Amino acid sequence: MANKKGFTLIELLVVIAIVGLLGTISVIALNSARAKARDVKRMADARQIVNAMEMYFNDNGFYPYVYGVHDIYSHLSGWALLENQLSPYMSKLPVDPKNKNPFYYIYHFDSYANEFYFHIRLEEENPNLSSSAGSLDGSYYFSHSFFIGKGSIY
Repeated sequence: MANKKGFTLIELLVVIAIVGLLGTISVIALNSARAKARDVKRMADARQIVNAMEMYFNDNGFYPYVYGVHDIYSHLSGWALLENQLSPYMSKLPVDPKNKNPFYYIYHFDSYANEFYFHIRLEEENPNLSSSAGSLDGSYYFSHSFFIGKGSIY
């Protein structure tokens, strides 16, 4: 009987299955890391915008507003109006990394533009965020939603 060199079909199939499993696991881990990175960007954007709104308030005595609406969404035209009002404090108003439903930024203000909150939707649950209203930085976290602002409207 001649001595054959090489791999059997079963050995090849096992190796292909293992490589496929490792590839799938790495793609899943990479997608989770990307979602967390987008959430970190969202939180940083929210704090940056809130800081710009506070500077606007200090100069004007009220928060930015758009006549006739109370909610401004980052994927709609009102965002450009808000960006125009905040232009002395920010060169460009950031938008959500995905910026499509349900991932967009929402700026909500009261009737007199004396109180506001800024709402972002996170992709990942974040147990490190405060779930109690009235935290030191004015933020509130519930489920996948993060709110930051001033006043009692949130």
